[in-house]
Amino acid sequence: MKPQHISLGPEELRRLKVEAVGERPYTERISTSFAILLIAMRESRGDYYPVLDELEYLEGRRKSSKTKQASQFDRDPRLRWLWHKHYSSARHIPRNIKICWGVKDIDLVLADVALRHGDDPGAWPRALARELVVGGYESRVGSLTGEWILYAVHEGLNYYLAIGTHEEGKDPEGLLTRLHLQCEAEWPFLFE
Repeated sequence: MKPQHISLGPEELRRLKVEAVGERPYTERISTSFAILLIAMRESRGDYYPVLDELEYLEGRRKSSKTKQASQFDRDPRLRWLWHKHYSSARHIPRNIKICWGVKDIDLVLADVALRHGDDPGAWPRALARELVVGGYESRVGSLTGEWILYAVHEGLNYYLAIGTHEEGKDPEGLLTRLHLQCEAEWPFLFE
């Protein structure tokens, strides 16, 4: 079967982007591929609102973020024009908790729970679980990790290209190829 091509005009593209993020001031600066992904995320998993929260933060429409600060890629010169901002959702909680606790830190938590609840061993499991899970997650607020919102800055405005992963960041050539395929036709000035 021969692949079929889909053609969307400017009005259909605008409606697609409005469907993805609503009538926000940056709606036109969301790539078409990013808009499609956002709609799919809204329909299939819990990452949609955390991504919107970070977009609002990047646009100055939200005062705080619970994730790491946005930064430019600096490991590979071919990516220096590209920025990334973490977003974090429920599926990233285990990773953030794992990052928080090293073996030595877990020993300290166990010792603290034993000290505080030594006379009531029945309270240990609940106290330990709360400290490891809730305490671990809360300690990461402001530096939570997850996946990336990939964007470029042009004339003081953010152009939102895609969602990326830490693994993709280790493959600059593959990441660049994907971004060229998905976004260059829409915004060639970002790729000059």
